[in-house]
Amino acid sequence: MGANEPFANLNWEQLQSRRDFLELMAKTSLLAAVSPLVSSCASTGNLIRINSVWENEFEITEDDKMGQMKEIVRYATLAPSGHNTQPWKFSIEDNSIRIFPDFTRQLPVVDPDHRELYISLGCALENLVIAARYAGYDSEVEYFPTAEPTECLLVNLKRFKTAENNILFQAIPERHTNRREYNGQQIPTADLNKLESVPKEEGITSLVLTESKIIEQIIELVKEGNEIQMNDDAFMDELISWIRFSDAEAEKHRDGLTSRAMGRSPVPGWLG
Repeated sequence: MGANEPFANLNWEQLQSRRDFLELMAKTSLLAAVSPLVSSCASTGNLIRINSVWENEFEITEDDKMGQMKEIVRYATLAPSGHNTQPWKFSIEDNSIRIFPDFTRQLPVVDPDHRELYISLGCALENLVIAARYAGYDSEVEYFPTAEPTECLLVNLKRFKTAENNILFQAIPERHTNRREYNGQQIPTADLNKLESVPKEEGITSLVLTESKIIEQIIELVKEGNEIQMNDDAFMDELISWIRFSDAEAEKHRDGLTSRAMGRSPVPGWLG
């Protein structure tokens, strides 16, 4: 069954609210694997203004240092975040960029201890470091330095050479979330081995699952977790508050989850 087929014979008038629509999505597996967070996906092709952030090439002007810094930050903001809340703020000062957690964009229901919020900050930091290297800067990162008056990630940039091309940098604007069917091809063993060979920080381990029996067990657990969340009113209310049901909503807020990001066709106008 294709991603949009469950909607083919649907009577939209039977849906009284956005909650009804979301529950339908859950029942048809269109919102599968929501737990613990729905990742962001912004390169959806439906909003020119928003997509321009992704499509504009990195602009480097040697005599415009502040312009370079702003471009580096722009690429940092293309990082994924839970429900695409974009829970970060940036400041630029001389050769330093600071990333601050923005708790006004927290998810108190699904992320009460801010675990995923800080993961989102880490994603923004990684993008920033990659973009800085592309621009010709080396990065020295200080994680939540005690000398800072406000909790932040401090990135000190030092010019080390001319700008260089980088595969990771080129991949930043191409990143997106796919909630449609995959082609079923297995990930090459060589690629899995590369993932496992990446040096680990202390206390960090990796686990690669390839056995179909174990994968099926995990799928059932994910389905069970998904059902529990979809029956949680607080979870549903929080999720709905971050879904942009129409292009107009997405244009207005410039955050949250768009229809195409969630792997479905546009919804009726009265839902938007």
